[in-house]
Amino acid sequence: MDITNPEEFINMCGTKLNWKNLSNVIVMDVGCGNVFDCCKAILQQFPDVGHLIALDKMSNIRNVGLFKKYLKALGERFQFYVADVQIKPIVQYYEGMIDKIVSRNAFQEISNKKLAFENVFRMLKPGGETAITFNLNDEISTWLEKMVSIPKWNKYIVENLTPFFPGRLEIGYYKCMMKTIGFRDVQIVRRNIPFTYSTDKKCIALPPLAQFSGPRANYDIYTINLRGKLLSIRHAV
Repeated sequence: MDITNPEEFINMCGTKLNWKNLSNVIVMDVGCGNVFDCCKAILQQFPDVGHLIALDKMSNIRNVGLFKKYLKALGERFQFYVADVQIKPIVQYYEGMIDKIVSRNAFQEISNKKLAFENVFRMLKPGGETAITFNLNDEISTWLEKMVSIPKWNKYIVENLTPFFPGRLEIGYYKCMMKTIGFRDVQIVRRNIPFTYSTDKKCIALPPLAQFSGPRANYDIYTINLRGKLLSIRHAV
């Protein structure tokens, strides 16, 4: 299953974590992005969600129409905060209050991942669930960061690069971390998912700063079940 797709990611949550009736459930999307992909997928599959909280450290909402649609449909049941999961205020405000936390492709932008996982744990209710997917390593992002640091080339960068902080690659590292934090029933499954382009033309047509800019990029998928929760970690090699 391609968990890079928000619909498939949320569907995985419903299947693996047995999400059914969310009418009395508080769901938080950490790192919702400026187009609210996961929020949209949640509302499509669970329109009865009791409360949906979207967090992102950036305030530049690109899909304003969708944002207004959520406000109209959910009213007070939908909230958006400009907040960083590494920062205490938002964590203290929601400590022990959230039933389910999801995060898709956001943790690679977090420098202190252990702190972020600890804060996710703090915000969950006892018996709460979390599903997280992110890049552990991305050679393209690493290369772009290096190019930006070279004066000869950084003048060609036409937009700010999204920060990228590689994760640890050892399979046992995250299992040990999660148990230390307090998560239970930690399970890890590793998978390879190839990304290919059907023609050279489609590959060449990619924009200069595309996250994936080659004919093939392989991804290892780590799936960790934490206290009945599913954590998926994507690793580019």
